Parts: sequence; structure tokens; C-alpha cells
Amino acid sequence: MYGIEAAENPVRLPTERDDTFRATTRLGDSYVVKIAHPGDHPRVIDLQTAALLHASRRDALLPLERVISSADGEQLPRVLMHDGQRRIVRVTTFLPGRALRSVHPLPDQLRQCGRVLARLSKSLSDFHHDAADRHLIYDLQNFHELDAMRPLTAIPAVGRVFEWYKSTFMPAAVELPTQVVHGDFSLDNILVDPASDAFVQGMLDWGDVMRSWRAADLASGLASQVAVDGDPWDRPRHMIDGYREVCAMSDAESELIHGLVSMRITQRLLLALHLSEAMPDNAEYLSRNIEWSAAQLSNLVGV
Repeated sequence: MYGIEAAENPVRLPTERDDTFRATTRLGDSYVVKIAHPGDHPRVIDLQTAALLHASRRDALLPLERVISSADGEQLPRVLMHDGQRRIVRVTTFLPGRALRSVHPLPDQLRQCGRVLARLSKSLSDFHHDAADRHLIYDLQNFHELDAMRPLTAIPAVGRVFEWYKSTFMPAAVELPTQVVHGDFSLDNILVDPASDAFVQGMLDWGDVMRSWRAADLASGLASQVAVDGDPWDRPRHMIDGYREVCAMSDAESELIHGLVSMRITQRLLLALHLSEAMPDNAEYLSRNIEWSAAQLSNLVGV
């Protein structure tokens, strides 16, 4: 289908929904093969691929995967699986680097993260797709829906965040700019090389692409840098500085970004608790951030 002959059995990569593998040829070239979840709508998969292609065209120097077409020129071919289902297969180049989770970035490296995220935001600012307005629980615009999950934890900080959200955030949110966003600038989706001047080597996982508040993308990156003790903004402030070097923030974004970060961490915590309970077969992967998120949130809101 793609004319790629792996030198050995492909290596499965941990993901939430897709069946994803790394395939390496005898010449050493590596590719990522994503077999879409059977429940994912083809238009949503097309949205993810189209957004990646658009960002690459708008800023060719962004460290993004390159989409590989099949031998027939298709970007989203379907393959017949052993269970009789026909599932969409995507292939991209494999990006080298270590997950940001595995390093302790310096201030200059965090500023670079902010600049790269701002460039990605600008590259998507004129992107449109009919599936971009889809409903996602990961969209901070739907934060109110998480209220039903509050009984999953007794952490006082969660209640504080919801109180702020209702009293302060909701009346001001109408001023926040919206556009299509990547949706998940998190520790596992950013590849880095601490020894390189180009610290950010790659940005992965377009599964949460959607139209949302522009600042929600920045909040997803900042939320990964909040400390569990001491000054919670020690690292995030450097990322904000880098972001502002490339992309001006509106008054509303500047005023609400701290709260958006607390919402993002609350979202991550509640969804991890909910999904690890609902999907026990993948609970180890889904629950990996629970304790960390709880500690971050408690430090951030002072509870």
C-alpha cells in the first residue's frame, strides 16, 4: 500500500485510541503508522491530517511530521483488518527526540517552546474545516460538562477552580479569540533535544484538533510546566514570554490565562480519573498523570 518494507516487526507506540506503530526500513528510515480507531469519523481524521498539512505549508520550518501518501496517491486509504473491519491508515515520517516529560528545560528552552507554540497557532489562524467545530470533552469550552465528574475526587482545589470558573471566567470568556488549535501541547507530545540549539524537535498528536479559544492551546503547554511545590509559575512564565515574542495576546487572554491553566489541569485530572475507570484495559496509560495533576492543582490554587 505504501511501498515501505520494515526491516523487522513494527514497534507499537502507546496511544489512547489509534493503533500506532513505528516501522523502520533497512536503510534506517522510520515512519509512524496509525491505524485509526474504528469509532473515529472519517471527516475527523481528515480534519487532523488537513490541519497538519496546512500548518506545514504556512510555516515549513515548524518541526512537524510529514504526511506520506500511499502508492496510489491517497493520504487516508482504508485497509481490511483480520476482524473484517475496514480502517483508515495514515503514515507520517518519524520525528526523533525525547519527550519533554523526560527533561528539565532551562528558561531559554521554555521560551523556545513558547515561540514554537505561537508559530503553530499563527500557522492555523486561517485554517478552516467543516469538522473543526466538533464537540470534544477535551475542549475547555466544554469545561462545564466536567462538573458531573467532581465526585471522583475530594481535592479541595477542584472546587475552588469551579467556583472561579462560574463567577469570574464565564462572564469574561466571550472576549477570548477563537480559531482552530492543536489542542494538546503536552509533555508527551513535544519532542526535544536538550543538546541542540533547536530544542524543540517535534510536535505530535493531532487527535484533539478543534476550534476553541486560542489561549486554550497556550494553557495546555503551560499546564505541563506548573510546579508541584514552590512557585507554580516559575517555569510557565518563561513559556509565556517566548509565546509573546511571536504572537500578541489580547487583553482577555492575558487576564484569563492563569485561570485557563487551572482549568486545563482540572480537566486533565478529572478525565484521567473518569477514563481510567471506564477503560480498565488501558488504565495504566490513562491514569499516569493523576497524582501529578492533583499536586499541581493544589499548589497552583493554594489549597
